[in-house]
Amino acid sequence: MKRIIQFTAAVALAFGLYSCDSDPLEDMPEDVPTTTFQSVDELLSDMEPEVSSFTVDVSTGGTFTTNRGSEITIPANAFVDGSGQAVTGNVDLEFQEIFNASDAITSGAFTISNGIPIGTGGAFFIGAEQNGQALGVTPGQSVQVQIPSQQTNQAMQLFTGGTSISTSPQWAPLDTAQFWAWMNVVGNYFNVNMNRLMWVNCDYFTNPSWEDPVHFDLLGRTGLNSTNSQLFVVEQSNLATYPLQMGSNYSFMNSEVRNAKCNSGVSQVVVALAIYNNTIYLGHTTITPAAGTTYPIQMAAVTQADLQAFLNSL
Repeated sequence: MKRIIQFTAAVALAFGLYSCDSDPLEDMPEDVPTTTFQSVDELLSDMEPEVSSFTVDVSTGGTFTTNRGSEITIPANAFVDGSGQAVTGNVDLEFQEIFNASDAITSGAFTISNGIPIGTGGAFFIGAEQNGQALGVTPGQSVQVQIPSQQTNQAMQLFTGGTSISTSPQWAPLDTAQFWAWMNVVGNYFNVNMNRLMWVNCDYFTNPSWEDPVHFDLLGRTGLNSTNSQLFVVEQSNLATYPLQMGSNYSFMNSEVRNAKCNSGVSQVVVALAIYNNTIYLGHTTITPAAGTTYPIQMAAVTQADLQAFLNSL
């Protein structure tokens, strides 16, 4: 999906304690890694989760399994074209899984709905094309998708996020007036049946209250701002992952973030990512936020592989 928004031992010391008596850049390795990426969005787009592709014979349908354990079941004669006419021959399926914080950050498929964080049990996109033309599901038919559950909660419900893999999903509770889908839990899997191909998320609202304002100082690299940096929040208890939320009079200039807001009473990892002078900078801190507090985030130069390893650890 195209984004439309967004350790190695050599850098380990740079993530240590910051001393006001020293320049943190003095602890940087002399051979600071460089990158050809021009923006954080460009970097993350290169790291987005795999899109699985399958070919199905419309006359027979079929069942397909991804490398991450999802299973897609297509019945025979399941597709129609944009005019509602039955499709024959082979159809190309595309399928993308959003299972963890790394997936959400690199794809832009954040788990937030109308400004409210949502706890996720797993999300996916499914689409079908023939000769480059998007297809729909035959009236009266349904497609079944089974994904490994990342967590369960009695308040789980289906959210949908649009019908294009090229656009970051804007999650909203399932609108049954437009289409139908239903979900049930079987063992460690969510089974979703739907009559439309789209973004789907198994979620629940977290009902946040906000600590506002909360501030952050990005240490070790001056000149960071909203044009070259992005900050993300990963709530550890419910897997909600989303951009740092802006409070009233929010600003981000010269490596200082002022007047953000953070979910109250929730342990969360705040991740800062920047590209500055052809170098990737990464920092993070784990907080249970308190309004009026300024939290330091030590930034360090990293490689793309370092960044991926860190995101995988969230």
